[in-house]
Amino acid sequence: MQLDTGAGISKLYRDALPRQYSRLLKPDTLLIRKFSFSEPSSRIFELMYAVKKDRSKNCSNSKKNILVGTLANDYFLGGNLSLDLARTTFKYTRGAFRKTEGKNYTSIEINISKIGNHGSFPMAILILGNGEKRKMVFDTGSVIADLVVLQEGDWLKLVGLKKIDDVKPKFIPRWGQSVPCYFAPIVESVSLGSMILNSKNIAVYCHDPRAIVNIKNPIFGFIGLAPFGESVVTIDYVLGRLFIELDTAKN
Repeated sequence: MQLDTGAGISKLYRDALPRQYSRLLKPDTLLIRKFSFSEPSSRIFELMYAVKKDRSKNCSNSKKNILVGTLANDYFLGGNLSLDLARTTFKYTRGAFRKTEGKNYTSIEINISKIGNHGSFPMAILILGNGEKRKMVFDTGSVIADLVVLQEGDWLKLVGLKKIDDVKPKFIPRWGQSVPCYFAPIVESVSLGSMILNSKNIAVYCHDPRAIVNIKNPIFGFIGLAPFGESVVTIDYVLGRLFIELDTAKN
């Protein structure tokens, strides 16, 4: 499963699950009686995508590279999630984050906020060059991105362009569909707590035809993992803070 804090509700993909689940996939949800991530428990997952008629014989638990779902924020509420970006490892523990003695940290205030019926998200405040404040979701699903901006007009202002055709898109898979995404450096410094992002950082806009453009989204976009380099980053869902370990030397 992919670990995605840019998603509020954990999901399983009907078209990727093993054959033995086929008769259970008509409802909107599926109860997994023994699901193990940090500790064994039962778990109800929402289901998405349709079951393929010509399902591969190789679709089984032995197929290691099949992505069968998304583990989202609903699993981590009530605990803290640490991501060691250098080692590409994670650790999830119940309760508030406890700092390691001898380590130095900086932190960013976040709010765990609900968005409609889409679940809860860790949100931080991005301050633009003109002083305006915008809500951003910390998104582990945006691995290579600094900032992902949701609205085309907002992205154009941030990167100093007049029209989107000035940038050649890259096609990136998003929730079962390939969409064009546009990459450009931001033209003025913006801040995220004590962290400053400038022209060295890239802003991304993806044109997803499934987006409802008439509804004002309460968030400006997503903060990806790229600005944090090889740090250890911890989302504390209990205290409402994003901790960044400053001493990144690895033993």
